[in-house]
Amino acid sequence: MPVKLANNAAGRLAMNITTTTTAITLQAGNGAAFPTPSGGDWFPMTLYRADASLEIVRVTARSGDVLTVVRGQEGTAPKSFSLGDRAELRLTSGALDQLLSDLKATLAAAGIAFTPITGLSATNVQAAIAELNTEKQPAGSYAAASHTHDWAQVTGKPATYPPTIGATATTAKAGNYVPAWAEVTGKPTTFTPAAHNQAWGTITDVPVYATRWPTFSEMSGSLLASQLPPATAGMTFTLTETSIEYTAAAQSGWTTMLTYICGSPGTVTIYFTQKRTLNSNTIDARVLKNGVEQQLWSTSSTSAQVRQLDLAVELGDEIKVQHRSPKSATNSVVNNLGIYSGVPCLFGKVT
Repeated sequence: MPVKLANNAAGRLAMNITTTTTAITLQAGNGAAFPTPSGGDWFPMTLYRADASLEIVRVTARSGDVLTVVRGQEGTAPKSFSLGDRAELRLTSGALDQLLSDLKATLAAAGIAFTPITGLSATNVQAAIAELNTEKQPAGSYAAASHTHDWAQVTGKPATYPPTIGATATTAKAGNYVPAWAEVTGKPTTFTPAAHNQAWGTITDVPVYATRWPTFSEMSGSLLASQLPPATAGMTFTLTETSIEYTAAAQSGWTTMLTYICGSPGTVTIYFTQKRTLNSNTIDARVLKNGVEQQLWSTSSTSAQVRQLDLAVELGDEIKVQHRSPKSATNSVVNNLGIYSGVPCLFGKVT
């Protein structure tokens, strides 16, 4: 946007203006002294008040004595002016900066004409420089000449090198050469120990308590194991009570007939018959696993009632079979009470 200038261009305001006025009218005939900007041209103008305060504006168009302006330029603030206040075209720092910028653009290498010479077709300095730069870079690639480098100049070299058993004077090793551990490559980071025995006193982090119940075969020599039949293939291991009779006295709570502690996971079967032998009151029986009721049976029948429950168990589960006669003068009989498991288990009974 070129700056337009004129010598001694000055005039006075034909009317009062506010801080927002952008069309300033000069007194008749004053406008002719100022340039007529077009196509982005402009010129600076300074407005003066009687109290010597001023404002710099940018004039972007002129029609006779009417000037179109952009207010508050180059660090000045818009002010109100009165009829007769001065308006002068004065060279400002903003105008000088614009002139220098335009000059640099005009003097750019691409804007300086250049007469082609032998071997060059450029018509301006910038194009000539680019053409010369291309000419000094011949096409193709070139292998580097043989040369040497100091060891310190070599980058990306490994920190260590595996030994080489070679035949040259610098690489040959004696037939009995034993490499140092650091020279061995491809070695594993961990090693699986060979099978061996360990004395109990050398074992660390031994648990204070066992983490599982012993199996039947591990109970050899115990009093309980000596009381049980030996385990054989396909046998069903059974814990039974042949007959239990409860008298007429009323029971306020449950009586445990049998307790069974599982030595392995699987399924056990609880089986017995139950009947009333005196009066018509109801008698009860139930099965608990780890203190939680799994099954409850009640009857007032004098005929034997078959009670059977298949129950999934885990190692260490406690199974209890209990009986209750809530009413007095009620006798009852439990026959063939048994807990059956396909594998040997630990158990005990409370009658």
